[in-house]
Amino acid sequence: MISCFIRSVIFTIAFYIATFLCCVLFTPFFIMPARYGRLPAEMYLNTIYWLEFLILDLDLTVRGIENLPKEGAFIVAAKHQSRYETFKLHLLFNNPAIILKKELLSLPLFGTYLKKIDAIAIDRKSGREASTQIIDGAKRMKDVGRPIIIFPQGTRVGIEDDKPYKVGVANIQQATDLPIIPMALNAGFFYPKKGFLKKRGTVIFEFLPPLKPQKDKKALVKTLKNQVDSLSTKLIDEARAEQIQIKEKLRRRHIRLGAIFAVLFALYSASWIYTAQKTEEIYQNYIGQPTQDTDQNLEIKGFPFAIQAISQERSVKSNGFEFSFDRFNTYIWPVPFIASEINFSGTRFKNENWKKEMTFQSLEVTAAWNPLQNTAMLYEASLYDEDFKGSITGDVSLNPDSDIDLLLKVKEVNHLLRKLQSSDIITPEMVAPFNFALLMMQKDDHIILPVTTKEGTLYLGPIPLGIFKPREAIDTKKE
Repeated sequence: MISCFIRSVIFTIAFYIATFLCCVLFTPFFIMPARYGRLPAEMYLNTIYWLEFLILDLDLTVRGIENLPKEGAFIVAAKHQSRYETFKLHLLFNNPAIILKKELLSLPLFGTYLKKIDAIAIDRKSGREASTQIIDGAKRMKDVGRPIIIFPQGTRVGIEDDKPYKVGVANIQQATDLPIIPMALNAGFFYPKKGFLKKRGTVIFEFLPPLKPQKDKKALVKTLKNQVDSLSTKLIDEARAEQIQIKEKLRRRHIRLGAIFAVLFALYSASWIYTAQKTEEIYQNYIGQPTQDTDQNLEIKGFPFAIQAISQERSVKSNGFEFSFDRFNTYIWPVPFIASEINFSGTRFKNENWKKEMTFQSLEVTAAWNPLQNTAMLYEASLYDEDFKGSITGDVSLNPDSDIDLLLKVKEVNHLLRKLQSSDIITPEMVAPFNFALLMMQKDDHIILPVTTKEGTLYLGPIPLGIFKPREAIDTKKE
């Protein structure tokens, strides 16, 4: 019921949007000859059909096509249960003439279109004059060979209701000597006269063998009513049986989807746990083992969403090299090749040979896990400071004993040299040569430097920064 309501809401919105757009876009056709008016009508009606098919899951099957004359005019006496069938007549017949109430001609744009296609409009309150209007219009349509569509009950009738068939259809046949093709349907079951909800399924239109002209009009109307109503009832029963089958198919589909979802969720949960464990393992390899101070240990949470790993101020020391941060925070999706966000705030680098540590406001990493090569693909690892940004890209092996081979993209070369000089990584005498060398490497408005390790030494281009291999962390939390 909920899905039926949602589909009905979406369809209603789409229906009025499509109707409005078509009325606006097809306005120029109203000033063209009538033969050009059929093209926008067919485009609009096909649009509505596809909206019904795609949103409501409502399709149409037509039976008894062999009972329709191959050419020329004829009369179609159709059951009228809903708005659905009125939107299909111009798709089923070639330029049909529809008998309708005169009030519809007053509708904005739509009424103009009805005048353009030369529909047979009658004033139902005028009594005998209305009958004359129908007869005159039918004769005119016979002369031009257009099919005539009439709803003998005169209005929409619900599938549980009954309304007498009017003798007008027999009058038309006597006046034109055209065969009457009874048309039964079950559209009202899916697309009710009253009510908002529309069911999924297959609407059936079925044409019966032609009824030849008879002198006894009442007998003709009775025969027509018996045939159309009887077959329409059978088609509605067929629709009800189809609904049972649809519900059973949906039940089986839901079971299959539920089983698939359960399997996928189990796999996702296993991946989440594995990735969380892998995250903790990598953190311990590069940052350090757990300490007694729980504030400094890695906190992992977030299931079933992205893995959120958080750690407070830590420091890594290894052979004279120290990497410190105030806070570590990461969001990792436990799916291979999906980018994750890693942030180190208050980042500091120091070596025992440097005069002072090199500080940055943050190190922000966007990376993805490649399980095939057990690497972290760095889409971008950015070092930020007040007037400096350096971006590192490349692949980092998750094996802590592997060498590093990355690229650092720097825009503010002078700021980088000042940081290197202030940390005593390079001497004042080396600034000018290095500046010249870096400018020679400049491309557009930036330079690209390799960041590599060789035999445990970390290099920025040709500059050795210090020795770095992962070791156990040393607690350096400030008092």
